[in-house]
Amino acid sequence: MELTKAKANELGTLAEKAVKDKLHEMGMQYSVKKGSGTFSDLEFTMKLTFAVLGGETQQERDYKNYASMFDLPLEMLGSTIANYGGKSIKVTGLYPSRRKNDLAVTNLADGRELVAPHEQVLRAWRKEHNA
Repeated sequence: MELTKAKANELGTLAEKAVKDKLHEMGMQYSVKKGSGTFSDLEFTMKLTFAVLGGETQQERDYKNYASMFDLPLEMLGSTIANYGGKSIKVTGLYPSRRKNDLAVTNLADGRELVAPHEQVLRAWRKEHNA
């Protein structure tokens, strides 16, 4: 039996669910997120990210630490923007070492984590919040 992209994705989803279920069973307060992976005909490797629930993420900390350097208002972190490129988004953090898409946002429609240029998001936030 050889691995295909669809089979590797299915295995990754199964592994993520199994780990989540076991953590819940053990009463541990972590979130688990399936990351990127690689596969060949015979092997599949993937990344799982564990995070403490309710804890502050590195992107949130970076936003708070570097907001003034990027001329970003602190109150924009965690706020929602109803119309950014036709999507409703929530600002979740900053990637200060990235050149272009340096702002972490979440698509409120499907919960996907995305990145965007901070200048464009700031412009949309100011327009919506009259800031």
